[in-house]
Amino acid sequence: MKYNKKTECVEMSVAELCTASFSKVEYSKNDLDNTAISEVEKSTEGYIKNLPVAKKFSFEAFDIKLYGTVDGYFEKRDGVRVDFVKSVSHREFSGKIDEGYWAYLKCCAWLICVRDGLQVVYVRTVFRSAQSSEFKIAEKKFYLDELDVFVKALLPKMKFLIQQNVKHETLVRPSALDLTFPYEEIRDGQEEMMRGVASVIRKRRRMFAQAPTGIGKTISALYPSVRAFGKGECDKIFYFTAKSDTAREAYTAASKLFAVGAKLKAIVLTSKDSMCCSETAKKGGCRDARYCNERDCKLKKRYKDKAGAAVEELVSKQNGFYASVITEVALKHEVCPYELSLDLSELCDIIICDYNYLFDPYVRIKRYFENSENSDDYVFLIDEAHNLVDRARGIYSASVSL
Repeated sequence: MKYNKKTECVEMSVAELCTASFSKVEYSKNDLDNTAISEVEKSTEGYIKNLPVAKKFSFEAFDIKLYGTVDGYFEKRDGVRVDFVKSVSHREFSGKIDEGYWAYLKCCAWLICVRDGLQVVYVRTVFRSAQSSEFKIAEKKFYLDELDVFVKALLPKMKFLIQQNVKHETLVRPSALDLTFPYEEIRDGQEEMMRGVASVIRKRRRMFAQAPTGIGKTISALYPSVRAFGKGECDKIFYFTAKSDTAREAYTAASKLFAVGAKLKAIVLTSKDSMCCSETAKKGGCRDARYCNERDCKLKKRYKDKAGAAVEELVSKQNGFYASVITEVALKHEVCPYELSLDLSELCDIIICDYNYLFDPYVRIKRYFENSENSDDYVFLIDEAHNLVDRARGIYSASVSL
């Protein structure tokens, strides 16, 4: 979601709208999904794949542009069909279809109805088993009136996020534009490094920096990145570290920028294990999917209904977020601290976390790094990058315990 200052319109994707109310189903597409879409296209006459749809409308005091992509669209004698196509695991293929998929389809169907003046539309979930390549199709029929009610009912949960996005572009980003350096003196080598960082962000290139201990590399990387954020050259700054000590140093550097007028928000993300407060932790907790679920963990139950208030409380409290304050508020609202930290990070401008959150395919933060759609809007600052060699070797090496 982003507020466009030129058009004074909040641009929101259907996936963002649905994610606020439903479980985090995977809306983005990978190669297997695209293969499935192509197979459906070949077998269906008049099939239009990857059809973009959008609609502008008003919600309270805001102008909203809701947009999405329909995986498949085709017409039959009795009406229009709108598809959501996904390659899924055998477990998901044989189980109940998540309401999040239907929600996405209903929002896209509403956009189609409004665009084409339709009163009725058919929506289909088209699942392809990643194991057997079989297809399972489920279809529902919806009328424009009920789709209109459904979409309008989702918007109130987005109100706080909409307000924050408007504030972000009208107040937060401008505060970083003419930010002063947070120290009285610039040390030898710092100005050269800062000029280099600013240049590669502007040109969207890479830079390797080697400098002796004590030169102030952390602030020399963060300060020009924040200035670039103020100019609109990036939307988020990720600071990756190998150790908790260097994460604290990055957080302290960010605090220095807050002190000289930056109204940005920063968060330190820590591991799921370390933040787990579930009563089932003694049985395996978040390390075991048998216990980390809505059925067995009370902090997971009705998470979507409770997390919004927790995020609002944190955002209204301060600009910097560490695991301790996030956990305190999470337990107050009876929500999972780790999931809350991820949701809170979406409202933060500086995200400080371990290498694994980007480089490990199993723990990579999917909402940011699963696809390359927004990658050009991110700045990656990788501290002590020489440690990546051993870390990567460990991530991509197999081991057997006897």
